[in-house]
Amino acid sequence: MLHGAAFLTGIVQSGPRGADRLVSANWGMLSAARRAGEGAFMLRGMLSLDPLTIRRGFYPLLFQTGEEHDGVPIVDGQHPHDSFMELAAAYARRVTARTSLLLYAALVGDPALGPAAFPHRSSSAENPTAVLGHHLQDSTHIAADVLTAGWDAGRWRLEGSGFHGQEPDDHRWDIEQGSIDSWSGRLSFRPTRDWVAQVSRGRLKDPEAHAPGDVTRTTASLIFGRPIEGGGLDLGFVWGRNDRQGGLRLNSYLEEGTWKFRDRHFLFGRLERLDRDELFADDPAQEAAFASAGIESFTIDALTAGYTRNLGALRSLEVGLGADATIYRFPSELDPFYGGSPKAFHLFVRLRGHASPSAASMPGHEGHH
Repeated sequence: MLHGAAFLTGIVQSGPRGADRLVSANWGMLSAARRAGEGAFMLRGMLSLDPLTIRRGFYPLLFQTGEEHDGVPIVDGQHPHDSFMELAAAYARRVTARTSLLLYAALVGDPALGPAAFPHRSSSAENPTAVLGHHLQDSTHIAADVLTAGWDAGRWRLEGSGFHGQEPDDHRWDIEQGSIDSWSGRLSFRPTRDWVAQVSRGRLKDPEAHAPGDVTRTTASLIFGRPIEGGGLDLGFVWGRNDRQGGLRLNSYLEEGTWKFRDRHFLFGRLERLDRDELFADDPAQEAAFASAGIESFTIDALTAGYTRNLGALRSLEVGLGADATIYRFPSELDPFYGGSPKAFHLFVRLRGHASPSAASMPGHEGHH
């Protein structure tokens, strides 16, 4: 199976911290599976050219934080993904008519923590930018040295993982390694073909280089997808919380959706509310001033609405032209830094490809991506 996506996006943002830029976020995945005795074995790799197509260390994204560039915390920007997003092997073996054993190992991969990451959710597939709650919900999808064991029982799945908890540095072309110092567990339930729910919890060892300290992450999500005549409807509801060492608790809430209709039209949207504590991580003096006033975090609301129209196919690629707009709400203490009502606009070309033989799926492995 081969599939992937790329966005060529023109970004325009207003306000004192806004920026304009042309960038491309992209990824491609190749997987191969075959029977192995009573089970099935899969190899999977995911690669990205983000390090080439997202210059200056990040692309502009108001109120986004996480990771570093040149030793400085990224603020109001989304970091690129590493060139190696996944290098993994998985094995599934049916034990009884309704139960299966699942094993997963990855140099870079996705432990059992959170929902499928935003690049892989159909409810987010038409949006060219990352979710603001990424580092409270699903940022471990590119963790290093992942080992996972799981058990499928009918509609239920229970998984446990060990992995290296530190997030990637800004050397984007290497394969990072580290001790298995973090853990997670996830329980998933699929009541029907259209719905999947999960709850998960993990302990991350020093995930942020610029903010030492362990983080306990708790997530819950409900994902819906149903084909309809001429398209389909996909919805996602995600909650994530980081409990920082020292007592700070940060919550994030996400509702997102994509509606495809008349075969080539897409309406998509995203509503987020989250607590943000690193908006001045690159300005220690200002951060200290807010801390002295007893302000540890800010609650941010963001609403995005957009539209994409498929223009046709370029060989095996589905080509779409789209646009979206985002408005924000935040505490008045941030007005001097962001202005009274900043906005963000994106105009993009989307390329998406998918090629799969009829027997490419692996039993019991559909929950990862």
